[in-house]
Amino acid sequence: MKAYLGILIMMGLNPLPDMELYWSNDPFYNNAEISKIMPIKRYKKITENLHINDNEKEPNRNSPEYDKMYKLRPMIQELNKLFQQETGNSSKQSIDECMVKFKGRSSLKQYMPKKPIKRGFKIWAHCDSVTGYLYQFEIYTGKGDSMENEGLGYNVVKKLSAGLPENTLIAFDNFFTSCNLMEDLYENQIFAVGTVRVNRKDLPEIFKKSQPKHLRLERNQFAAVTAKPITAIKWLDTRDVNILTTAHHPTDTVFVKRTQKDGTKKKFSSPQLSLSIRSPWEASITLIISDHHIRSIENAGNFG
Repeated sequence: MKAYLGILIMMGLNPLPDMELYWSNDPFYNNAEISKIMPIKRYKKITENLHINDNEKEPNRNSPEYDKMYKLRPMIQELNKLFQQETGNSSKQSIDECMVKFKGRSSLKQYMPKKPIKRGFKIWAHCDSVTGYLYQFEIYTGKGDSMENEGLGYNVVKKLSAGLPENTLIAFDNFFTSCNLMEDLYENQIFAVGTVRVNRKDLPEIFKKSQPKHLRLERNQFAAVTAKPITAIKWLDTRDVNILTTAHHPTDTVFVKRTQKDGTKKKFSSPQLSLSIRSPWEASITLIISDHHIRSIENAGNFG
């Protein structure tokens, strides 16, 4: 079995259009490191008879316990267990989606036209934000994954962040971010930061596109409003960048370089949203910040 698994790994490193080509008599296709390990007939027999789960115990399709990944579930669980055993949790982690290319027939195949890999299997990945080490993954099996009213993104983050140590910081993108998710994570002493879609519920007025003239942002300005424990930040870079965080102070700024029309680079201040954990900010105040100029606009007890 070790030889068989080794062959699978080598096939992944050296993909060919047809599996039988690895045993081809044509030296252009033949892979000696594979073909000398076992004959193709033995490889096919193992492939035909290899089972990871007991098919006779598979729940009926109409059963609430039915799992599209039933045949692979023990392997997925064991891999996730080993991934977490082999390293300790870092304080800075991320959750995102990725695609595994696949053009065959499968009910699990997804089409995402805006992704570099447009067709394939969608994977939810929980990784270290610095090294990229994979702690845990889940394969998206369809709409049945979203079993609560909070939505799919909420459920994915809650599932993949279960069991994390306190004071961990998680970053994710606007597919996942919502006020309810940020609050629920914070209650479990998990800090979070992520971009957010402006059509999410309970967001502050600063995220709306129609603002009074005196509150409109100019290029490289940003506005922030806090309703404990969440800080909402809107930064006008080349376009609006909308962020929710429970880990950063809105007055912390860093300088970023932007290329001007004449080709020169100029420094501008921006929100400091690097992955560093801060103590929860107690104040609730809206700010407009530009080149270290801070001016109070209004108090805000909550977003709603």
